[in-house]
Amino acid sequence: MTATILVGIVQLLSNGLSTLLVDRAGRRPLLLVSAAMMAASMMAMGAAFYFKFEQESWLGYLPVISLVSFMLGFSVGFGVLPFLLLGELFPARHRSPLSALAGAVNLLAMFTVIKTYHSLDHLLTSAGTFWMYGGFCVLAFFFVLFAVPETKGKTLGEIEHHFRSKKKKQAMAMTAA
Repeated sequence: MTATILVGIVQLLSNGLSTLLVDRAGRRPLLLVSAAMMAASMMAMGAAFYFKFEQESWLGYLPVISLVSFMLGFSVGFGVLPFLLLGELFPARHRSPLSALAGAVNLLAMFTVIKTYHSLDHLLTSAGTFWMYGGFCVLAFFFVLFAVPETKGKTLGEIEHHFRSKKKKQAMAMTAA
């Protein structure tokens, strides 16, 4: 019960922290930090289950520390920023349906993680399941690193221009000239 209260407090405070940091630090750096923290905490959770640290004195707290670290990392970045980025990254004429679709995919992904946890735990063990989740967080880190542009301080037009194909950019340049 104490761990649940602690996780809730951490989530509340880190969501507030995220709103303060997003315009100072930028979206991309927060997403990278978030993915790294989530990956490290999931790997640590896997290690706690693999090495059965709950039998050790202070290492028995590693699962709770890992969970709190995960919630902190998630709440500072991946918990709130994707929804902010939806309004910035999608072209204006497609923003509404694409935002709805992205929200549905997000909910479907959460449902899938929750629904498959017990099957994965049975198949891969608890350690393997959390290591797999950590691997997905590492993939998210590299996705943000290579595919997500920084949108801090840019207008919606500048962001939309960034995503236009090379041919469209050249055609627009020729039309303007």
